[in-house]
Amino acid sequence: MNAPQHRAQATSAAVQAGIGFLATAAMIAMLGLLAHLLHRPLLFPSLGPTAILLVTAPALPASRPRNALAGHMVGIIC
Repeated sequence: MNAPQHRAQATSAAVQAGIGFLATAAMIAMLGLLAHLLHRPLLFPSLGPTAILLVTAPALPASRPRNALAGHMVGIIC
């Protein structure tokens, strides 16, 4: 791989990381606003990593909604 291709891939990865960060921050901000309006605690510590997984790596098994929700349910029950 030559230098321009490598640079283009690095730039693409940086742009994707930035978009993932902004999308995750927007999701958490919307939940925070909803929690404030409803006067209910909707934000919890494991939400951040889950949001990052859902936004940046949706094809991973851990990012499937069923797995994410089941994992949070186990955490709520225990």
